[in-house]
Amino acid sequence: MPRALVLMGTILLAVAAVASAQAQSYLFTGVRALDCYDGDTCTFDILEDHPILGRLTFRAVSVRIQGLDAPERRGRCDAEKRLAAEARRFLLDLIAKAGRVDLRVAGRDKYGRLLATVIVDGADAAPRLIDAGLARAYTGRGPRGSWCEADAAAQVTEPSS
Repeated sequence: MPRALVLMGTILLAVAAVASAQAQSYLFTGVRALDCYDGDTCTFDILEDHPILGRLTFRAVSVRIQGLDAPERRGRCDAEKRLAAEARRFLLDLIAKAGRVDLRVAGRDKYGRLLATVIVDGADAAPRLIDAGLARAYTGRGPRGSWCEADAAAQVTEPSS
């Protein structure tokens, strides 16, 4: 059994590497979300019927959602931590209510997670989080900005007791 898991993991890595190298992506359909860490990282089970390789199963695959930056659970301030919890709840609810969830994998991020567009009932989930004010558009390059600036400004304007 462990040998089969290693083989399947190697195949997944190869698919992601080829997709990334060719500036293309690979679509995994009907994936199952296990949990979300925050608003931009979730864990999925991927069950795929590949036309050549047959039934592929990848358990507890960590996925970084492409196209956004969400607050971190271990953020630098209370406001960021609160927003991270809200973004996580929003994303979990969105996925739980979905009839279908797909992943369009573009490659891997610097931490080894799959970098993917999460497609919920045919629509990209990232704009939903951004529109709700729980994430920002992010291409993966350049500064991301602080989630704590609004918290600091609010503390400055609040009267002291």
